[in-house]
Amino acid sequence: MAAAPRATSPTAPEPGRTPPASPRSHRRRLVFRLVALLTPVLLLGLIELMLRLAGYGYPTRFFLPAQIEGRAVRIENDKFGWRFFPPAIARSPTPTVLSAPKEPGTYRIFLLGESAALGDPRPAYGVGRYLEVLLRERFPTNRFEVICAAMTAINSHGVLPIARECAALEGDLWIVYLGNNEFVGPFGLSHPFGLRAPSQFTVRTLLGLKATKLGQLTESLLARLHRTGPESPGWQGMKTMAEQPVPPDDPARETVYRNFERNLEAIVKTGLRARARILLCSVASNLRDCPPFASTQPDSLPPDRAASWSNLWLRAVAAQASTNPTEATALLEQALPLAPTSAELHYRLARSALHAARPDLAPAHFRLARDHDAFPFRADARLNSTIASVANRHATRGVGFFDAEAALSADAPGLSPGQESFHEHVHFNFAGSYRLALALATHLEPQLPAALLAGRRRDTWASPELCARRLGLTDWNRFTVYESVWQRLQDAPFTNQLDHVPRLVPLLTQLLELRLALQPQFYMDARAIYDEALVRSPHDFRLHENFAEFLEATSELDEARQHWDRVRALIPHHCLPYYHLGRLDARLGNLPSAQQHLDQALARRPDFPEARLELGRVFARQGLTEQAIAEYQTVIRHPLGSPTAYLRLADLLAAQNRRPEATAALREAITRHPQAWEPHYFLGVELAVEDQLEAAAEQFAAAVRLRPDFALAHLNYAIALAKLGQLEPARAHFRETLRLDPANTRAAEYLRFLKPKVRLDAPPAAE
Repeated sequence: MAAAPRATSPTAPEPGRTPPASPRSHRRRLVFRLVALLTPVLLLGLIELMLRLAGYGYPTRFFLPAQIEGRAVRIENDKFGWRFFPPAIARSPTPTVLSAPKEPGTYRIFLLGESAALGDPRPAYGVGRYLEVLLRERFPTNRFEVICAAMTAINSHGVLPIARECAALEGDLWIVYLGNNEFVGPFGLSHPFGLRAPSQFTVRTLLGLKATKLGQLTESLLARLHRTGPESPGWQGMKTMAEQPVPPDDPARETVYRNFERNLEAIVKTGLRARARILLCSVASNLRDCPPFASTQPDSLPPDRAASWSNLWLRAVAAQASTNPTEATALLEQALPLAPTSAELHYRLARSALHAARPDLAPAHFRLARDHDAFPFRADARLNSTIASVANRHATRGVGFFDAEAALSADAPGLSPGQESFHEHVHFNFAGSYRLALALATHLEPQLPAALLAGRRRDTWASPELCARRLGLTDWNRFTVYESVWQRLQDAPFTNQLDHVPRLVPLLTQLLELRLALQPQFYMDARAIYDEALVRSPHDFRLHENFAEFLEATSELDEARQHWDRVRALIPHHCLPYYHLGRLDARLGNLPSAQQHLDQALARRPDFPEARLELGRVFARQGLTEQAIAEYQTVIRHPLGSPTAYLRLADLLAAQNRRPEATAALREAITRHPQAWEPHYFLGVELAVEDQLEAAAEQFAAAVRLRPDFALAHLNYAIALAKLGQLEPARAHFRETLRLDPANTRAAEYLRFLKPKVRLDAPPAAE
């Protein structure tokens, strides 16, 4: 008889099988997982909320809401660049004010891009300003408004968020002039900050995190943890944006091209959603008069080909030096297959071809020299091709293309733009700004709404001279702009370019001609130009700013102050007018008012070293020594600090008879600013007073080397040498003193009485 089956409990699991979870246990696990997932999110959200309530961090938008003279407006955010650069070297947007909402009947144009679109080095005379004048003169019954939403040092990664904000600000037309900084700007290939050519997803994630207060706090903490050694030297122009060369065959270039195209596509789609017309421009650059900043040379040729390359190259360079362009062109053409990506070879070949009566050969090689530049500060052919392709893809939706490169090449010598349009590599001079603005205006006119076209009152466009009058552009302004360009060209990477010194000659000639033109009658003519411009545009803060600077230069301080006060009323959010008001008040002897205005400048921008320097001087004049010292030391600690802070600190300490501290400050200045001549000179003075003649002579020698045209450095160096018995070199520097300053009686007396083998025992009298 078979055994009866054994009864089993309904809840007992079968052998080897996990018992099923009860509904209650399943719900508990779900709740636990949900809590585990949401807790960190809620915690991070709570921290973000607390940071916002505490006012931590900085705004990340490009435009901020404000009220000016009772109007609702948008102004620039001076901290916008902090998302892309370390704060110590971040650039700020130019002062901007636009009505929000737009005033009725206004045709608003946004100009998007980088420093070339901005109008560097003086935005008051940029392309956008010329374009606005041209349109207003041609259509005087209509209101045109060109808003320059461009910014120095950024690239398409920075322009995209600006474009997204412009979408809400009623722009009728967007002009996009963009591409010069793709390789050297944020998230490019040649810069000392951030990731090197990351993917677009990575870029947007990082920028999104930096838009949160928690992300800003994390970034600040990480920066403090990783801060070792001396602080950043601060913004140093193009040197800041060029950390390492980018070979033409670097595969990471493809990431840059891909990111640029995607960003440009996003900019276009953003504008189209905002129902704006869009004009994408190719980017022009100085091809003919701007050699490559860096060039690669062949380094892996077989021995026989390497020898052939070397022979051809040396002979070609020698032929150019001996002004034999025909021979140089032939030799460079033979060398080209051996080094097809040598930017310098292409540039030399193009220049030789121009002088060898083969102009047809030059344009292509000028462009190849630009495209193969290992420090790519100029938009290359691939970027310009991408701009044209994106415009073509969206042509049926109202996106246009304007070939700025072709427009500036059409009438340029050798069909290659050069110094007739550019200050240096990409920034337009006055003629270039007018030339491009006129080409843009001519291109845009047929596309303007019919209602605007009906208001045309001129058959011709305004001349360069009329535009200059409307912009308040005088020879004095031209001189100051060219002077700033001259200073820029004295530094790397320009000093590393081929034929650097000869290419400075035209600029030096312009400076000398303008200096000679600044005669007394000129000042009356300049005043008339400013007055006329301000009658037409009384609310143009740039006109008031330029007039104020001119008046200060002509020692009309009270009137200059009035115009800076008007600038303050027009852009009360900006630090600059308060700084200049403080400066002028100090010059006029109104120290309490000067201190008040400088405090207001620093309240708007605490990291404004020039304002702190001026405030330190105001404190010193009031006898508030410790407060002055504190301001100077704050500037010294700032990455953008200048040697001037050390000089003023040392002067103040010496006046307090704290000479060891003064000497220490000057030595530190020399360490941090080795190319500054002033610390060497004043340290020499201190050492001479202490009768340390050899050390003093060493410092005066350094000052003479760094500033050979400073007569007092030669004089004191000569005195120190005479005291040390080095009479022949002493005489030479006394003579140089007199050459620089014929009225210097001390140098003349020393030369008259200085005899061979005479040794003076008294300590040198430093001046």
